[in-house]
Amino acid sequence: MNRFIALAAAATVGIVAVTAAASAEPTKIRIGWNQAPGHMASMTWHDTKAPYLKNYGKSYIAEPIRFQGSGHQVTAIAAGQVDVAAVSVVAFLAMINKAQVNAQVVSDVLQDPCNGEGFTQPFYARKDSGIKTLSDLTGKKIAINSRGSAHDMMVTAALDKGGVDPKSVTRVEMKFAAMVPFLQEGKVDVGGYLPQFVPAVAKDPNLFLLFTACDVVGPSATVMLVAKKEFIEANRDAMVDMFADHMRAVRWFYDPANRGPMLDIVESVTKAPEENFSDYVFTKGDFFRARDLRVDPVSIQNTIDKAIELGAITKEDRIEVSPNYIDYSIIEAAKKQVDG
Repeated sequence: MNRFIALAAAATVGIVAVTAAASAEPTKIRIGWNQAPGHMASMTWHDTKAPYLKNYGKSYIAEPIRFQGSGHQVTAIAAGQVDVAAVSVVAFLAMINKAQVNAQVVSDVLQDPCNGEGFTQPFYARKDSGIKTLSDLTGKKIAINSRGSAHDMMVTAALDKGGVDPKSVTRVEMKFAAMVPFLQEGKVDVGGYLPQFVPAVAKDPNLFLLFTACDVVGPSATVMLVAKKEFIEANRDAMVDMFADHMRAVRWFYDPANRGPMLDIVESVTKAPEENFSDYVFTKGDFFRARDLRVDPVSIQNTIDKAIELGAITKEDRIEVSPNYIDYSIIEAAKKQVDG
């Protein structure tokens, strides 16, 4: 009998040990992104031995997953295929109202303060397209990366400002990189460009700058990271550690002392030669990224209200983003960890 009790006790200890080991496994967090070097997820965790990753492999493992645009990430997070999504404000509202996801804004990705502190997206048109002003966009083909994206909202804003019926234009979905040859070859009439593609279109004598995002939208929350409320509650500690590493990465990438190795990472991730981005990336010529990962809720709300004004979303879909749809406690805890 004593032998049986001893064996049972040993077995119990073994089970407890296995359970403890299992619970110590790092939490895998799947994080969506769309384009690099704009969205940082692909670069933050590109080199898992990078000096800014203090928690990686201990409490969490990040798995960056690339998507064509915000709309695709709405579908993915609703289906449980991604845990943290990088989406536009319009896509965030679709996530809440249409996909019925209990989502929370947790962090900034990109924003456009229109104050000279960061890049604002330019839209170029062909000189032979007959386009002189925004009112001439009727019947034209406009390149977008995906429906419901921040890029798509800028196009909607331009049509509204020009008094153009959105149904009268053709929006052609494609990858950002394809927008350069499509415009140059006349397959579309207008395209909007990320920083790395601007030099190619700016120097083309057949193209001209038609408008910028600041011209038609003004200061805006461009792309945000969002997560399901239930995922946040179940994995809060791991998310704090992940965002602490991400915050360290943002600061590290902007530090001039790290410019050489930073450019190496960008080149490795984008598969593009360094000269394509070395003159602007992580400078004021690049998208603005908050060093503390925070985007002002007022900016988010203003962007929502602008989308309603433009007809990109209906008044019925409007939400008051603060306090019910924002959880900054994660980045606030992350900041305390980073700053000590």
